[in-house]
Amino acid sequence: MKNDLINALDGERLFFDEINSFRENLNEIPLEFDYDHEDENSFKRYAQKTMIKESIDKLISEVSKIKNPKVIDVCCGPGWISSLLALRGASCHGYDFSSVAVKNAKIMRNKNLKSIKSANGKLEFTELDVQKIPELKSKESLDAVIGWSAFHHLDGIESYLDNVYNSLSSGGLIATKDDIGSEKLNRIISWFFQFILPIKTVTYKEKFFNFFTYIKKIFEKEHEMHTPMEEYVGKHSDAVGLIQDVIERDYKVVFNKSHGAFVQYFILDLKGSLLFKKIIFKILWNLDNALISLGICKGNLRVIIGKKH
Repeated sequence: MKNDLINALDGERLFFDEINSFRENLNEIPLEFDYDHEDENSFKRYAQKTMIKESIDKLISEVSKIKNPKVIDVCCGPGWISSLLALRGASCHGYDFSSVAVKNAKIMRNKNLKSIKSANGKLEFTELDVQKIPELKSKESLDAVIGWSAFHHLDGIESYLDNVYNSLSSGGLIATKDDIGSEKLNRIISWFFQFILPIKTVTYKEKFFNFFTYIKKIFEKEHEMHTPMEEYVGKHSDAVGLIQDVIERDYKVVFNKSHGAFVQYFILDLKGSLLFKKIIFKILWNLDNALISLGICKGNLRVIIGKKH
């Protein structure tokens, strides 16, 4: 069992090093770093920002209610959550064991250092196994702990969340974003819209010639990509449900929202003018949210923010 964990951790580190290196080689700055920046000519920015806006705005709002908040960003990746909060006056420290991610996070911090200082914020990044974050060993020393796509990757989730709870001061915040997987109905709706809408990666001729392939894909078992630690922890069988159970038990939940039933799977490959793509996206995004609200579909991503009693 110990060897399995060691192998999973080694694979996890390599996985995220490769992802961050790939984006670095493309000279692609993650959209989230420029969350405050509007680009009217970028459909990608418009769509991606819209899909995360509600949860990010709520997180920023809750942290901003705390005077001089001290924040830890668990598995910070390239550090965009920490950057957003530091630009609003928070003192943030991001931890990740991917050396490439931390390197990129520090580059982005340095580019924004003047603005961060003007907001009286602080921002640091450290390459470290997040199981060893020193602040999580100090009782009531933190105002917020962020685990954006993080907690369901960790071994010993309940014990880790206990440490998070103990490290938070009264009124402190925990925030988690987790991938909860999709259902067959989500895939049916996704493939339906991919078939009827113009997509950059496939022509209508190819769609009609491969009609039965589309039908087959709807009913095939979904092959989701899991990281090595997600596989080890058991993301969809235990981890995601456990995280919600612990937060609902120990905190007052101030935000619990699922989103993204089907739109995110194909919308960035939509073909057409900027205006056309924005209109189609807005229609489908409203439909996506309505289906989740009515309980017809479940969202693939869930954000929960809890406040310590």
